[in-house]
Amino acid sequence: MDKCFLSGRVVRGEGIGSRFGVSTANLDLFEGGNNIDEGVYVTRVRVQSQDQFFWMKGVMHFGRKKTFDDEFSVEVHVLDFSDDLYNQELEVEVLKKLREVRKFSDVHHLFFQIESDIVQARKYFLRESVFLKWDDLNDKQREKMIPHSIKKIVQNRNFLHAKNIFLYAPMNNEIGFVENLCKQFPDKVCFFPKIEGAEMNFYRASWNDLILGKYGILEPLEADEVLPKKEDVMFVPAVAIDYQLNRLGKGGGFYDRFLLNVSAYKIAVIPKFSYVEILPIENHDQKVDEVMVIDSE
Repeated sequence: MDKCFLSGRVVRGEGIGSRFGVSTANLDLFEGGNNIDEGVYVTRVRVQSQDQFFWMKGVMHFGRKKTFDDEFSVEVHVLDFSDDLYNQELEVEVLKKLREVRKFSDVHHLFFQIESDIVQARKYFLRESVFLKWDDLNDKQREKMIPHSIKKIVQNRNFLHAKNIFLYAPMNNEIGFVENLCKQFPDKVCFFPKIEGAEMNFYRASWNDLILGKYGILEPLEADEVLPKKEDVMFVPAVAIDYQLNRLGKGGGFYDRFLLNVSAYKIAVIPKFSYVEILPIENHDQKVDEVMVIDSE
């Protein structure tokens, strides 16, 4: 969605959210909102603290309170912010719609969903932060990461012993090591993913066999679908990996669904700035078995 703004004054609410550890600022709108559909959104919020203004990360409910009285409300939860916002004038930048407004069976189910919304928002901002760091790299730095990646991969026992290698065609915000790896190891049998509806399947292909497919990603022509086995190695794309080997993807969920029952050895190759202490995770998020952290210098 296109970015849009709204603003309003914080008024007293019923304080239900604070009882569940999720305080919200209830806005009495005086500008904007006419072109926003009902829903839950990722936002940035301009707040005042100690006579200074800051843009903070947030989550906004915009619409009817279907679980309660069905009245219309605009409520913003500002992440990692504990100051009292009562009577402040807030400006809200609406960034992305997370979901529709729904009616929940009780308040506990509602706040379980709100906790999930907050995790989704944190993922959004972490992806944004990593992509900005990618944008700061010059061509030379990007190119340097390719031989650095190959050097680590060729020293990996799991890779050297595996006959079948499951790969992906790197995009702009990913290290472009795959083509070089395929050329350096022509005896390896390579498989690449293809998005088919809501699912992702892998097919045998060489790098030169790939064609431009859905989402602008290079993908193989359909052949016999193959599932990775325990003795195989699978390189998994990632926006970020944390110290516990949790993985942050781009948000489509294709790899998380695919990896659910995959026993192959899973490796993520990422730049140093994508290796973080802890990621916001959900139950469906899948881990990798190893991370190769690559320097751009």
